Amino acid sequence: MAIRIGAAIGLAAMLCACAAPAPTPAASGTRAPTPTPWLHPEGVLGETRTLNGMEMVYVPAGEFLMGSTQEQVDRVTESCVAGCDREWFAAEYPQHAVTLDGFWIGKYEVTNAQYRAFMEAGGYTHEEWWSEEGWAWLQRAKRKQPSFWTKAPWNGADYPVVGVTWWEADAFARWVGMRLPTEAEWEKAARGTDGREWPWGNEWDAARTNSAESALERTTLVGLYPAGASPYGALDMAGNVSEWCSDWRVDDYYAVSPARNPTGPLTGLERVARGGEFDAHRDWVRCAARGWGAQHSNSIRMGFRVVAPTTTGK
Repeated sequence: MAIRIGAAIGLAAMLCACAAPAPTPAASGTRAPTPTPWLHPEGVLGETRTLNGMEMVYVPAGEFLMGSTQEQVDRVTESCVAGCDREWFAAEYPQHAVTLDGFWIGKYEVTNAQYRAFMEAGGYTHEEWWSEEGWAWLQRAKRKQPSFWTKAPWNGADYPVVGVTWWEADAFARWVGMRLPTEAEWEKAARGTDGREWPWGNEWDAARTNSAESALERTTLVGLYPAGASPYGALDMAGNVSEWCSDWRVDDYYAVSPARNPTGPLTGLERVARGGEFDAHRDWVRCAARGWGAQHSNSIRMGFRVVAPTTTGK
């Protein structure tokens, strides 16, 4: 599968108590309502709300530093504990200022319990929750559930759902009235406005995340590392599982990226994934590290979280 291991992705999921309520499935022969991303009122820094059953934290509008400086790219390349290729980190350059509208982002990654609600609501049988391309893929693949869905230890209710393709993650987000985060939204939610290396700061601390240094070699319950919270209160934005973003991946995009609300290139071969997974070393769970995967990738390391735009946002 076309996932860069280590440069691939990561983040944790929501508790069972936060599982999204299942919309009533359409009767046989009828169409389910067409999903539209719901707009929500703006919040304040540090605020948490439950939106459509999903526990969300608010990221205020404003500017932040995205990416890495040349010095940071050089330093992480030289010190990389996994024998890394410099080109993997070069895509983080140049560091640039980005201004975003305010938004709500999942406090946790989507869990198996929440994804089960989507499945039980007819998520794999109602075209309305899928993009045109995603629905065409689903019909070809004849897929009924994520990979590893029935395999322990990956299928615990309060563990992040894994083995989901980009299309499945996108369909869930549509079903719950939200969407996948842009790469810029994800990075701001992870690092705040001060350009920090990891969600908690600039000093590496293996006790704050489920990464390769933990040597667990598997996912953990979402929210298990509260000391690793981002400046906005989002958990597991480093390690555990990689997270799909909405953007196509192009290595030199940062050089031409819009300064306000960037949404990524118009086309590409792979989608961005962020956060670094349970077997990724510290270099790959940094806030600026960029992972990627083909849309059909369904890795045991891959999960996602969702974003809700505000009334004044995109």
